[in-house]
Amino acid sequence: SRFSIRMYPNPVSSELYIETATGKELGEVVVYDIAGQIVQRLRCTGSRCTVPVHGLGTGVYVLTGLAGSERFVTRLVKQ
Repeated sequence: SRFSIRMYPNPVSSELYIETATGKELGEVVVYDIAGQIVQRLRCTGSRCTVPVHGLGTGVYVLTGLAGSERFVTRLVKQ
């Protein structure tokens, strides 16, 4: 089954909000830098999650996570 992730704002400066359109529970969210190193990892509960990114440097990151049992991967731009 397909699921939908809403992530905003992107580009982001301080806090990124993630939510599932289907209400599926979000699990762990991991942010990687362009070199593939983990720069942030957090555990989410419920279908919404706030990711604080104010400590990250400006640039492009990859965000991965779980929604129910399905993995999502998306690009994140930090201003």
